[in-house]
Amino acid sequence: MEPDQEIRPERVLNYVKAAQKALNEFPDEVKTDFLTELDLFRQYEPTNDTCRMKGKLRDVYEIKESDESGTYRVMFTAIVEEQVWVLHAFQKKSPSGIATPQKDLDLIYKRLQEVKTADAARRK
Repeated sequence: MEPDQEIRPERVLNYVKAAQKALNEFPDEVKTDFLTELDLFRQYEPTNDTCRMKGKLRDVYEIKESDESGTYRVMFTAIVEEQVWVLHAFQKKSPSGIATPQKDLDLIYKRLQEVKTADAARRK
């Protein structure tokens, strides 16, 4: 360890149940890639494949992976330093460009608010 390197608590990886179920249904290679990316983020080592969303979802990060069966996305957040929450996982099926469908954005926002509310209650 570098002398001036900050020691941070290891983050815990948590899942919204529906997101974990969806991720488990992804093709094995895609699932492995996502789990590797999430583990690196958990260890404070995000890669170039991890990008921050914009607007009211700026606290959410996204990872995209593709294989011959399609494009997959996982959205997650780091609510507090020791927690990473996977909020949503899905296969992008929309033929209308690369934009995330509004129904998925609304669901991600709803789950983000639920996780933040639960975290605030836990801290009281």
